[in-house]
Amino acid sequence: EVAPSTALAVRPAEADLMPMMRSAVEQALPALMPKMQELKVIQAPQQPQEGVSELAAAVLELSQEMTSMKRSNYMLEQENAELRARVEHIELHAIVSVETKRTA
Repeated sequence: EVAPSTALAVRPAEADLMPMMRSAVEQALPALMPKMQELKVIQAPQQPQEGVSELAAAVLELSQEMTSMKRSNYMLEQENAELRARVEHIELHAIVSVETKRTA
């Protein structure tokens, strides 16, 4: 199996294109169409069509890009949660400070 960072640099063998294409499509489609309940894959012709390797490379690139975007989104969500917690802490501290001054 080819490492993700080098997947586009290595030209796959023609016999490997269809399984690679199928795998890439199966990975990419659910993110593109989240409401899709079931992914149905039809049998591809035995002989690869003209331009299949370019299409397979593009689909693999799309799949990798989506994985990267999901990772970035997750990191942003974590940072957002941290910031929210800090703001809540600061707001709570400000309320306590005001209440302390009122009772003093």
